[in-house]
Amino acid sequence: MNYFKISIAFTILINLISCNTAPTTTINTNTDLSTALGFVKSMYEGDFTAAESVTLQSNDSKACFQKFVFSYKQLTSKADKENYKNASIIFAPKEVVNDSFVIYRINDPLHKSTPPPIAVVKKGATWLVDYAYSCSGNL
Repeated sequence: MNYFKISIAFTILINLISCNTAPTTTINTNTDLSTALGFVKSMYEGDFTAAESVTLQSNDSKACFQKFVFSYKQLTSKADKENYKNASIIFAPKEVVNDSFVIYRINDPLHKSTPPPIAVVKKGATWLVDYAYSCSGNL
């Protein structure tokens, strides 16, 4: 009988946890454009799990990304967060450095200054965002 009660309590707990988990978007990484667009859209929507899933897994890129997330959560107003969720994503013409490195610049109507560019790099058949490039002082 105790096993039955524990089993029901565990099932209820799992259901409560799964209901409170925000859905995460899956980003198509087959092309540089789909990766950049999915990354920026996820960032605008505050879905940092999806955005991080397409971020290059280097120490610099991860550290830069985490700094942005902290800053966004601490300094961005609720009104601005809502505006970003509804904003259109408009890229300036991309800069193709070579067949595995592309730079996108965002025309961001909500940004008070020019946002940093987004570098997308090809690793095997997958495109990833090198977010360390966005934090680099040598842009």
